Amino acid sequence: RMGMGTLFIVNCECGYENSLMLGVGMRGPSPNYKTAVCSSCQDIVMVDITKEPFQCDRCGSHSVTFRKIPKKCPKCGKAWSNEIVGFWD
Repeated sequence: RMGMGTLFIVNCECGYENSLMLGVGMRGPSPNYKTAVCSSCQDIVMVDITKEPFQCDRCGSHSVTFRKIPKKCPKCGKAWSNEIVGFWD
């Protein structure tokens, strides 16, 4: 059974911004993608867990660590704000 997905926007005072599609719905993303932080480009990315070695979808690096959305900005380390902007099924 497919669940509902959530679209988040995260913002930091340093200028970092990202939109993240978490969860899955009938329109995607694939349940094979998990949230990770790339230590090379310092970004939150979605990584296909069916393809090893795991790779950042933005810079191609293999330096990714799987985790939920961090509470601090990956660029500067400060706390940031996040906002739910939508849902899909």
